[in-house]
Amino acid sequence: MSSAKTAKAMIVAFKGAELTADQEAFFKDVNPFGYILFSRTALGNIQNPDQVRKLTDQLRKISGRDDVPILIDQEGGRVQRLREPQWPELPAARIIGDLYAKDHEAGLHAAHLHTQCIAASLRGIGVNTDCAPVLDLITDGTHNAIGDRGYSTNKHHVITLASYVANEFIKGGIIPTIKHIPGYGQVTDVDPHLGLPVVDASAEYLFENDFRVFRDVIGNLPVGGFYGMNAHLVYKAFDPDTVSTFSEKITRGITRGTAIGFDGLLMADAIEMTALGGTMAERCQRFWAAGGDVALHCTGDQDEIAAIAKIAPDMSDDLWDKQRTAEEIRREQQVYFDDNAPELARELLDLLHKHGVTWAINKISPSN
Repeated sequence: MSSAKTAKAMIVAFKGAELTADQEAFFKDVNPFGYILFSRTALGNIQNPDQVRKLTDQLRKISGRDDVPILIDQEGGRVQRLREPQWPELPAARIIGDLYAKDHEAGLHAAHLHTQCIAASLRGIGVNTDCAPVLDLITDGTHNAIGDRGYSTNKHHVITLASYVANEFIKGGIIPTIKHIPGYGQVTDVDPHLGLPVVDASAEYLFENDFRVFRDVIGNLPVGGFYGMNAHLVYKAFDPDTVSTFSEKITRGITRGTAIGFDGLLMADAIEMTALGGTMAERCQRFWAAGGDVALHCTGDQDEIAAIAKIAPDMSDDLWDKQRTAEEIRREQQVYFDDNAPELARELLDLLHKHGVTWAINKISPSN
């Protein structure tokens, strides 16, 4: 029987627009901490608002937890699982960042409309957690795996916009997930979905730039009101022989240390990404051993999920406290309840048009 006390420290994907009886029995037995939804054909969780709402109701029912974390990647641009014609298409973060660089007030207004459009769309389907915003400090050479998903090459602009957006998600009743700690911005030649990126930047540079963005944004958010997602890469300056996800020097020393100061619930970026090696269970085990909290598995393969569950730790009291705090903050601080996402999208497009901003819909994403 599922219970919060015995939930496993994992968030999983699954196949189908509704759960079959066999899937319900499987997930009641496995009892993962949370779930993540995808539109990709192989999983097919997303068809229309009514269908997704029924699906998220199923997930709450089988977990026995009204506040079970149900996640989605809804950033705008290439990474948005909810798309036309059922949901509004939204521009990437870089569009917001570029407008902010020209006109701070207009940029913040655009960020407000963008974020509340997403929040309204998620509330309408019973999703309570977004894997956004992206805090990676991009450069002119940042690999396209991140690219326009980042707000700016200007760290002060990223700090301002990401802080604002994360707080706006909370005001919209959604738990934000800041990503990708400690940052993919210095990655230029390898997509972590397909290989292992190696960053040559000096410790001094990273402390003052990539890491500083995360540290300052965290300082601008309500304590415990958000989750974090890590990055899969090697930092030569800190641990040249170990990918960050498996590195205590990075997870405990940088992410949890004074360089960034994140002490909330830390989930892995998708554990199946090629940047990592070993079986799925081995990857998760090494992530937990390095100081990570919740493994994120996104293939929907039940054999892999079962293998991970066999070695997964139960959610600790500390992790439940972190989840409970994030839930309480999003409920207590919610001030936006209007679910008219299309109207918010129209206002955003009118604003962008007024300021001469154009953008093209790009649906090519490495993680659709």
